[in-house]
Amino acid sequence: MHRPDLSDPAQRTLGSVLRHQAERIPDELFVQAGQGRYSYGRVDELANAWAAGLRDLGVGQGDTVAFFLRSGPEFVFATFGAMKLGAIWVPTNVDYKGEWLRGSLADSRARVLVVDADLIPRVAEAAGDLPLAHAVVRGDGEVGALGCPVTPVAEIEDRKAAEPEALEIGPGDTAAVLWTSG
Repeated sequence: MHRPDLSDPAQRTLGSVLRHQAERIPDELFVQAGQGRYSYGRVDELANAWAAGLRDLGVGQGDTVAFFLRSGPEFVFATFGAMKLGAIWVPTNVDYKGEWLRGSLADSRARVLVVDADLIPRVAEAAGDLPLAHAVVRGDGEVGALGCPVTPVAEIEDRKAAEPEALEIGPGDTAAVLWTSG
């Protein structure tokens, strides 16, 4: 098992742990999805690309990013990228539609949405007056219905980006908001 040194409380954030593991064991397997295999080093690179991409969309420390995205490796990369910025990722159940979806997205107060292309019609139908400023879309489909600028996931992940500047992020800071039924 790969056990990072967590004796320093400042290093107990998931973004820091990923970076340290990427430095220690860059070629070890971290994520496997279908035939896709991603090492710690590659996941850290992709998380840095997501951090840079989200930052370029105006996301910063304490901002929320809504996810209406099915499980997959991009979900991992994007969440780590958000956390490296000190942003808060808010996943939304992909079964939601109508008022449930609108309420969840409104409550997230996110101005950036990460979404699967085939789910865009549900977002467009439910979103109404939500203040979405930008969407990052995985997959192909009609994206114009969102009414905001759109960036394909590939454009985010193709960039080369350095580790984001060190922030005052600690283990007690909010990294995610998960809605549950109870």
